Amino acid sequence: MSVFITFAAALLIFGAVIAIHEFGHFAVAKLCGVQVNEFSIGMGPTLIKTYRKGTQYTLRLLPVGGFVALEGEESPESEQAEGGSGDDDGPDIPCRRCWRSGQASP
Repeated sequence: MSVFITFAAALLIFGAVIAIHEFGHFAVAKLCGVQVNEFSIGMGPTLIKTYRKGTQYTLRLLPVGGFVALEGEESPESEQAEGGSGDDDGPDIPCRRCWRSGQASP
């Protein structure tokens, strides 16, 4: 029984660390004015899904990671399917509030 409790506690702590980490990406994107398409905790099939203010929030089956899907961000799989080379850095989205010192590209 103690092995089960230890495993459950490890999953809970690991999930909390992932959630805090991904929330950091989410918060910075929102502060910089970048549209967040999806905020997800976990990988694999979706267990719970909800939409709020243009963002899809999901909880997935496998608690081994998470992701924040930003507007203008393409996955390597979708670029290959469209015939892209994958060499592109993606669109230039300057973060005006975060880079007021002029470090962002014009």
